Amino acid sequence: MSVPPISGTLPTAQAPNTLVQLSSGNIVPATAGTTPVIQGILSPSGTKDEDGNIAAGTMANMEWFGVQIVKIKDGETIVAGDLINADPTTFEAIKDNVNGVFEVVRVRGSYADVWFK
Repeated sequence: MSVPPISGTLPTAQAPNTLVQLSSGNIVPATAGTTPVIQGILSPSGTKDEDGNIAAGTMANMEWFGVQIVKIKDGETIVAGDLINADPTTFEAIKDNVNGVFEVVRVRGSYADVWFK
């Protein structure tokens, strides 16, 4: 069974495969910290700007269920079984086994397969 993504407007440009949430019909960066709000990842499909980010003001998709590919922040050491949180600046995955909300299934280079459920 395939679960369709959730679509919404992206108010600010953001890198694909980073962590996001829904807010008033928009797809916005995830809230990081001790009480993170992470609901999915920003799909790599969509209108890109000159930096390769999904362009601000365009329609974007949030993948929110199943195993999703998430960009790992440079310098982070993440392994299968770790929990992730969002970096508050880049919205990439960081290891946080205290406040993290989703489990890493597999790591492949700079990306982690994360189980969203």
